[in-house]
Amino acid sequence: MIFRNRKIKTNMNRDDSIARGAKTISTISINVPKEILLDLKINEISFSNYAKRFLALDLYKNKNISLGYCAELAEMPEEDFIKFLGSNKVSIFGYDDEEEFLEEVLNA
Repeated sequence: MIFRNRKIKTNMNRDDSIARGAKTISTISINVPKEILLDLKINEISFSNYAKRFLALDLYKNKNISLGYCAELAEMPEEDFIKFLGSNKVSIFGYDDEEEFLEEVLNA
């Protein structure tokens, strides 16, 4: 999987881009034997999308980064990412136990 470095906004100095919310995208590549792609019957783009979505899922599940950042990493709208989490049995609700959940429901 190969991603290219690119800046979303150009012709700005670093301080301007931070102030205006521009993001710099980092490139990360992994080597995947062609045989794996052939066995999975997917192309490099599909594998890249798969890897980004499950990396985002893992980062969210382990509370490393926010839902919004994870959705961005997965290249999905937040609503779709929430559905993706649900389909993989990851809840967006952070209750430690059933009692805490029921208390919140009663207070709603």
